[in-house]
Amino acid sequence: MTKPNLAKISALVAALGLIALVFATPFTLKRQPKTGDTIKYRFAMIFNVNGVDVTYTSLLTDRVTSVDPSGNYTVQTTQTEFKATLGDQDAPMKSTDVQPTYTTYSPSGAILQIRGQQPENAYRVANLGAVHLPDKPVNIGDTWSASVQPDASTGTVALAATYNVIGPQEIGPYGAVAVKLSYKEATASNPAMSDGTVWINPADGTVVKMDVDWKNAPVLGLTTHVNAHLNYTREP
Repeated sequence: MTKPNLAKISALVAALGLIALVFATPFTLKRQPKTGDTIKYRFAMIFNVNGVDVTYTSLLTDRVTSVDPSGNYTVQTTQTEFKATLGDQDAPMKSTDVQPTYTTYSPSGAILQIRGQQPENAYRVANLGAVHLPDKPVNIGDTWSASVQPDASTGTVALAATYNVIGPQEIGPYGAVAVKLSYKEATASNPAMSDGTVWINPADGTVVKMDVDWKNAPVLGLTTHVNAHLNYTREP
């Protein structure tokens, strides 16, 4: 009779316990940043300008540079391996086009300040991509909402966001909670909107993946607004 491999059984039990812990309901989606934490994302954005398809891709690196006693934290974002194409032609780019930015967030994910490279509409674009975490544990089917207040000094416009919990899913090696999101600016005309899904790691509140469609959105470096598809996925 073959003896059971106790080491393998123990490892399996531990893994199952970890999965049960990560996917336990209700889900506590709370950001727990520590200085030095670093996450890399593969980013892609596709949109059309004057009948020409534009694709932009890059490798984003987010590094937490500071966490203050209130829980607010600052993230340095850098881009490498960037590439842009217009139709079937490569668009010339240089490193000065993608300087690092420093974004300070509240514990819930609200954007408090952006430092560094700040083209026109930087705050509007950042708020369309921000994720506001709930202030209490949530179950499958639960919803929560968040809002952004206008600020003329930064160009921030009012925005309403709603979230709906889909449930646990695995994204590559990461356990995540899938959440439907819907954002809409509260402007008198042509409000920007974002609809899609974000996958949040319940272990630390970080984004594992986001897949959204923007409508009538400003794009950094352009004077026109566009409809776009955006995706970024955490690297293993």
